[in-house]
Amino acid sequence: MTKIYLASSNYNDQQSQWVDAAKEALAQNPTVDVVHNPWDNQYKDASFDDTTGMFGSLEWQMKTYQNDKNAMGTADIGVFLVDVDQKDEGVNMELGFMSACHKPAILVFLSEQDTLEKDFHVNLMVAQAGTYFINSDIASLATYNFDCLKSNTIEDLGENFLVI
Repeated sequence: MTKIYLASSNYNDQQSQWVDAAKEALAQNPTVDVVHNPWDNQYKDASFDDTTGMFGSLEWQMKTYQNDKNAMGTADIGVFLVDVDQKDEGVNMELGFMSACHKPAILVFLSEQDTLEKDFHVNLMVAQAGTYFINSDIASLATYNFDCLKSNTIEDLGENFLVI
């Protein structure tokens, strides 16, 4: 049974669409059994439009951190939707945590702009933490073999991807 931890930003409509597309692709993949998306498992069902004051509170922060850490710890593989136009420290922390736990990481680089069409710099810590890299094609998650975990390098994505 393969359990995926789906890490992503989810702060705007485009990022929400990417999350939905990834969940749909992973649901179609016969090598995936469970997908844990932290945004679907919020502590006390808190949300951005929460009127109770729970979202963002210290209690919510502590429990969200613990819940996400537990989910990463029990996951077999991490899938990371990386918005290259709006860097998210939380996604990078999750990538580092899963790397420290020796868990494979599939990184999907995404851009609402043309960022991925020009020279794009990837930090060496991110580049070395990844097992497999995908340039924009979320739908390919439906056919990636999570039982086999084929690897590649950032350079395989094209000469405009530069590790620094």
